[in-house]
Amino acid sequence: MKWQFSDSCGNSPKNQMLVDWMKKFVDGKDCSDFIKEYSVIQIGNKELPMEKYKFPDTIEKIQIETAISHGKSGAIRGQAMTQNSTINFALFFEFTLGKRPRLIKTTCIYQ
Repeated sequence: MKWQFSDSCGNSPKNQMLVDWMKKFVDGKDCSDFIKEYSVIQIGNKELPMEKYKFPDTIEKIQIETAISHGKSGAIRGQAMTQNSTINFALFFEFTLGKRPRLIKTTCIYQ
């Protein structure tokens, strides 16, 4: 999978943390350092445990345009591209504070 990032995505440690979390999760790497049993992903009206969610393998490229954070919240906006389509998405994160933040909830909105 190809990744493309805007220069503004890494302009703060928390913004970079969100991008790193997303990349690790999508790439199927070990995410136990930030995903716990209470971490969920909400897509539409459905909430799923993040531990069990698998990212679609039809996605060939992800372009992240914006990553922002404030306090215990953050957001990423971008596009996921398949061979035949481009999907605009926004991810909204709620996480714990401290030296080792953990995800509480991720909400995904796409079109």
